[in-house]
Amino acid sequence: MSLGIECLKRSEEEAEIRFEVRDTGMGIPAEHHSKIFDAFQQSDTSVTRQFGGTGLGLSISARIVRMMGGEIQVESTAGKGAVFSSR
Repeated sequence: MSLGIECLKRSEEEAEIRFEVRDTGMGIPAEHHSKIFDAFQQSDTSVTRQFGGTGLGLSISARIVRMMGGEIQVESTAGKGAVFSSR
């Protein structure tokens, strides 16, 4: 897993920052990308049984990012990890 932070724009009053979290996990199939930011949703429910978790982490993250005027995105392919970014 890696974390990246990049300043895209900066003025005296504000800054636009891009955060990126990259992992090498199991990945997320494209057909599930649109729902993984919803509360209590996971790409694959068998993951809950194997690793635990409620499916709230991405929902909470997306809500915080939206409250700050940003957006969160995912790029992922099943079996090849995922990249989550916000700005």
